[in-house]
This record gives sequence, structure tokens and C-alpha cells, in this order.
Amino acid sequence: MTRMDWPMATSSSRWDSARRCPPRSRRHNMAMPQTPMFADTGATLCSEGDFLLLLRAQRPGCGYGAVFFRGFETDTRQFQDALDILEPEHFEMIDVVTPRSHVRETLYTSTQAHPEIRIAQHQEMAYHVRPPWYLGFYCEVPSEGDGFTPVNDLRRLGRSARRLYPSVLDRFIELGVSYVRNFNKYSFKSWQTCWETTSRAEVEAKLRNDNTEFEWVDGDWLRTFQRRPAVLRDPVSKAEILYPSFGIFHHTFLEHIAEKMGLPPPPSEAEQALACYFGDGSPIPEDFRAWVHGEVLATSVSIPWQSGDFLLMSNLITGHGRTPYSNLKRALHASFRGRLDLRALALAATTTAGS
Repeated sequence: MTRMDWPMATSSSRWDSARRCPPRSRRHNMAMPQTPMFADTGATLCSEGDFLLLLRAQRPGCGYGAVFFRGFETDTRQFQDALDILEPEHFEMIDVVTPRSHVRETLYTSTQAHPEIRIAQHQEMAYHVRPPWYLGFYCEVPSEGDGFTPVNDLRRLGRSARRLYPSVLDRFIELGVSYVRNFNKYSFKSWQTCWETTSRAEVEAKLRNDNTEFEWVDGDWLRTFQRRPAVLRDPVSKAEILYPSFGIFHHTFLEHIAEKMGLPPPPSEAEQALACYFGDGSPIPEDFRAWVHGEVLATSVSIPWQSGDFLLMSNLITGHGRTPYSNLKRALHASFRGRLDLRALALAATTTAGS
């Protein structure tokens, strides 16, 4: 166990080697890709000439869930250039759960959620029909000793769920998952802020385009319903992927946010900001949700941020979160690229379920 409060899935020797990052020099910029838990290999060093190779390792066919880069003399411009090499298609940063601010061009703050909030492990925009494929995070100013970005392997979660909760997994394959979101006085973002418009007609058009049902409740209160595939099939490993962001869409997370932000608690589940169910609207067993929460905590990997670090990860096979931090000047930026087709991936899961 390390000094971090999130359990590590790596051995102490691998953790020690991971922390001995190569020194910067004028002659050679070195970087160390960090892929603990996702590849059964030790940490390795690569020269600047291997940089493109490492970037392309994030493409389908390699199997890495995340690659962590340290030792390059990078700034926000170079970070964006690196992402352009990986995937030039930029994912528009609207309809996101937590507040964010635009930094430059395709770069945004990773989140502006209260620094004392522990953001549960999740997949970015899993409630969209076509969520982003790749996520990039760049650290401009770190927070010493905290403010980590834990990552977890969704293929591993799927294997464990198949072994321990096969009937629940099969039900998710059959029914999918239903996300319910309320934009009311108990929400931490208004619908106007979420979609960057004050026009109801414009919001409704965007919701229909994303295959989202909606209703207006009591004046300006917007409620949305998004039924999505819950179990996907990784096209590379053929592993089952349990995709719903259970931790975010749960009352315990919302109560945590309300406490830190001084928001009033909703009087009923029907009014809480985020909730999820089986696709037919029936409740997900609480023991299963508790198991998922414990499993992702126990198998997540965290590496302390340093200035200039950046992390590239797949939003298909990798989940991520955020631990609280103390340095209010901390600056972590994000850019999302490409698009996943959940319906196509879910069709593969249905075709080969249980194999």
C-alpha cells in the first residue's frame, strides 16, 4: 500500500520503478508510459523517437487502456498537437455532468467540481448514444500529494461481474440501462448551462438528435430519459464491458455533492439530479451497485500528477475518477476525441453474451 488513500493494483516494486521517472535533459527528452494493471509488463522507457508509437498504442488493436506520459517538455499547445495525431475529431464539450471552463481551442478544464468532492469512477458521457472514444488529460499545475485521477479496467470489471453476478449482467444485456436526469433546483447545473443556450427549442432538437426522451415539469424543470446499452463487447479482446456509470448516478454521490456545495437535498428520488435503472425502469439491486463501487475502488490505479504530465486513455475499456485536492491553483485540463458507437458495440455483446 502506498501513501495514497486509493488501493493500488500494482506491486510495490513496479510502483517504485514507476516513480523513478527519467530526468529531463537538453540532449534527450524521455517519457515513461505507465500501463499498470492493463498490461502485464514492467515500466519501460522510451525515447522521443518512439513518441508517435506510444500515441498510436492507444488505437484499437493494442489493448492498452491508458498511457501515462512524463518527461516531455510539453505545454497546452503541444498537448493538443499530440491529441491531433491520435484522433483529429474533436468532441464538443456540451451536456457534461460537472462544470467546466474553456481554456483554449479544444481544451477545457477537466472539471470545476468543488475540490473536496471525490468524483466516483465513471465513463465520460456514457449516457450519450455516441460518447467520446479517447480522453486526454494534461497537468499544468499539480496539487502535491492529492488530486489524483484514478483509472480502472472495465474489462476486468466485466469478467468479475460475469463470474459473481451472471444473472444481473444478462439482464443488463437484455434491457440496457436507463439514465434519468433532472435539471431543477436540486441540480448542480441548469439546462441552460449544460447545453449553452436559453432556447428550449434548441435543447429539444439536441436531445432528439441524441435519441433522448424528455419532458418539461413544473415550468422550467427539464427531465431527460436516456436508454443506453449497458454491456458492450470490446472489439479487440472480445471481453464483456460493464459500461454504466453507476457511481455517478447514485444518491450517495449526490448527497456527497450536496454536502460540499451547500445544496438542499431532494425530497424524493424522482427529483434527484441523476439516477439510473434497468432499461425497463426497474431498480438495480443495491448489493450489486455496492459491489461495483468496492470493486472499482480496489482495482483502480493512481499516479501523482507532475507539471507537464499527460494521460491518454480509452473511454471504452477504461473508467476514471478524481480524488479531492487541497491546492486551489491546481490546473488539470482535458480534451475528448473521436466517437464510440454504443449500439454497434452492444449488438456484439448481445450476439456473444456469456461466451
